[in-house]
Amino acid sequence: DNNRHREEDESFLLPLEKLSMLTELVVLELFNCWCRYEDLLLNSSESSGTAGTALPVDSPAVVSAKPTSALLHLSVPIAIRLLGHRSVTVSAAVAGACNKLISVLRAQQKRLAQVQSYLASHPDLYEHPSSQDQIIPFFVAMDYLNPLLMCIYQQMHYPEDFDFEAAIEFESEIVEAKNEVR
Repeated sequence: DNNRHREEDESFLLPLEKLSMLTELVVLELFNCWCRYEDLLLNSSESSGTAGTALPVDSPAVVSAKPTSALLHLSVPIAIRLLGHRSVTVSAAVAGACNKLISVLRAQQKRLAQVQSYLASHPDLYEHPSSQDQIIPFFVAMDYLNPLLMCIYQQMHYPEDFDFEAAIEFESEIVEAKNEVR
């Protein structure tokens, strides 16, 4: 009976593992595209010599960046949700995508003034995810920091059936064995 339950669990995990791997591939590629678009969008005003002037909303870079950002807004929550899965193989498969989210966050924080200036000059390109609008075209990684941290916090909890006394006993046996060796 226990083996049957385990086999059912494993047959259920296989599609989730595949979904996790696919999600990571998609999210990483979207992040690579977004980083290029963001560089183009934010550096356009610097290269033109007119600080504070952003690309027009109908420029090819802005038009191309919108679907990439929209897809990131749809796929990053899925990656975070999969990171929180109880199976290590499922959560480990999306760890790279979540790591890339942190990298994008760091890059955006380093040039926070540029990001804020760009968003201020294009208020129609960004609404906070908590708003009821349909699509948020400009991807701001900070919007996903809280869900990511909550997911990590939940993953750090011990399972409900964790035997603390057995763990303490095991630790004390290890300490005793080390003392004997010394």
